[in-house]
Amino acid sequence: MNRKNTGSSQIVFSAPEISYGPIYGLPVNFSLTSFKRKHSCLALIMINKKMKYDELLNKFPNCPALHYQEVSRPSFRWIIGEKHVNNFIPINLISAPPPKMLDESDKMCMGYGLSFFDSFSNAFEKYKSLYSRKREHQREQFREDKGTIIATITIKNDDGIADEPNYNNYGHFTFHEYHATDLNHKIEQITSIFESDGKTLNKAI
Repeated sequence: MNRKNTGSSQIVFSAPEISYGPIYGLPVNFSLTSFKRKHSCLALIMINKKMKYDELLNKFPNCPALHYQEVSRPSFRWIIGEKHVNNFIPINLISAPPPKMLDESDKMCMGYGLSFFDSFSNAFEKYKSLYSRKREHQREQFREDKGTIIATITIKNDDGIADEPNYNNYGHFTFHEYHATDLNHKIEQITSIFESDGKTLNKAI
């Protein structure tokens, strides 16, 4: 089955054509039990693959964009604490989007996805780049907002869809979850970005 663009965030999969018999338009070798079973499974797949925050994504055209596809890859995300409530909440739901984003539907759409990186080193280097440019009082707020830990998660095809890593931005990519996805239970490893004092970047990484 292939993903189709329907103009909304609902994903529709195209099924292969069926060869129909000469009587009553029923498929050749039609079995009612088999028919019900297959369509029940398809309905379950469609429910599970509904986009999380679907009602918000539908406010924007082509959101997520068609080039977002299911992926299976090790992925890395900054988190605040091992079980913090905001670890996997899109930034637009944590705080109101800045006014400059309101007229840019592609950026607003991305704001309802989650930021990830394609490697541990890229996740660390991007954090280091942003953190090192901030003043001391800004750094404390940055740690509170963005977290102090890098979580390792293997994203699977049935977890959601993502764009390709942007190698001009440390391999960053945006990930949109399916409705049934719970990334909290997929954390495989957590690594502190800072030394034991909580303020000095971990040079050993």
